[in-house]
Amino acid sequence: MPKGKYKAKLSSCEPITAKTGTPGVKLTLVVVEPVEHAGRKLWYDLWLTELAMPSTKRDLAKIGITYFEHLDLPVPDGIFVAVQVALRNDDDGTERNKITRFDVDRKEQPPPNPFPPVPDADSSDQKIPSPGSRRQRGRGARGKRKGL
Repeated sequence: MPKGKYKAKLSSCEPITAKTGTPGVKLTLVVVEPVEHAGRKLWYDLWLTELAMPSTKRDLAKIGITYFEHLDLPVPDGIFVAVQVALRNDDDGTERNKITRFDVDRKEQPPPNPFPPVPDADSSDQKIPSPGSRRQRGRGARGKRKGL
């Protein structure tokens, strides 16, 4: 992906371990803007070493992760970030993306559940009758549908 500024949706946050044994956290981001790169993924590795811990804690706090226990939970839905991507060359000449700036752009609330749990689920009047039961509403004496 070319260097530049991107807006992306946070897709996942997972614990990782490098080949060297260094523990870390991998954030997976799905690009939403610019549209010509929409759907492509970027990865942001944060390392849990003494030297890297201040920046790791800063960036994880931006997305609401302030305790190690939060890493075991699913990432909250609706977090969009603004990232600056640079290109770097590995020792073998391979060009890779590197996120050099990471900020939360916006947090969207997920839509409310259109079918929230019923407070008193024990009442049989609130359950949807199964097909063929006598309690079906809207049926006439001969089982024919009335109304709509």
